[in-house]
Amino acid sequence: MKHFLDNTIYLMEEQTSELNNVICEELTINNSVTELLKKISEKFTEEFSKKSFERVRNFSYKKIEFTYYCFNTIVKFVFNCYNAFNAFEYENLKKSFSIGNGQTNETQKIITINLGFISGTQQTPCIDVLRHEEHHIFQMCKQKDINNWGKGKKGKDVYLKASEILQDNNSNNNDFIVSFLIYTQSPNEVDAFVNQLYEQLVASNFGDEIKTISKSQVYSYYLTSKKYLNIIINNRIRFEKIINDFGWKYNTFVKIIQKALKRTINKIGKVIIKFYKDYPQRKPTEICFNNLTDKIKNYE
Repeated sequence: MKHFLDNTIYLMEEQTSELNNVICEELTINNSVTELLKKISEKFTEEFSKKSFERVRNFSYKKIEFTYYCFNTIVKFVFNCYNAFNAFEYENLKKSFSIGNGQTNETQKIITINLGFISGTQQTPCIDVLRHEEHHIFQMCKQKDINNWGKGKKGKDVYLKASEILQDNNSNNNDFIVSFLIYTQSPNEVDAFVNQLYEQLVASNFGDEIKTISKSQVYSYYLTSKKYLNIIINNRIRFEKIINDFGWKYNTFVKIIQKALKRTINKIGKVIIKFYKDYPQRKPTEICFNNLTDKIKNYE
């Protein structure tokens, strides 16, 4: 068992002495989310075929809407489908309509997904966006706090402020760096991203697991966050006021993000453990993770 776990990303980042803590914690993936995801995807495909795109200026558009019973809660799903007629116009649509992303309205129980097409061919995989937002619905229906950093109104205000800055194309680089750390390393976002990673591993071709992990959002955000945190640590004067405006002292913020990053790599490791436990025929080798190890070391 120890030899098997030695081949996970987690043990290449953390000390072997912490192994027992990882094994004893829940492996973080809820299988009921996986089953629900398949049903929602099938429902979208069914409804999508019933409706045609309608021309809107220099692109076409159609909206797919339906409700679904999720974890004892009725949730409304809204799919905004944007169809460009060439690659150039598609790039403009991506910027204008946040294609490839989704939003969860926890008050009204609505998930909105933005999908992109070129001449009717889908460019952004619906299932990937759903994997992330579906886990938010699971968190919400189980009365877990989402769209938040910590608990209470202050935590929600911090999270929403960071989210708004990231969506503002006119925000400056320093504000973006701090907001990126707050948003991508918030516990509820990380949990959704690692659920997405598990689903992507299940759907990956045999032998492509290392590529899937290295290109996943959660892993990419982890590496970028480590780089951004180092920038903040080495440039305190540039960032201290921005951090204070979020309601944290500089040293407190650094410690919080360091702890959050440790949690993130923990979660990634647990996803890998669970995946190879669920699919033992795809058991990894030590060589398989060398590339990821090198990437992690580059940001130490």
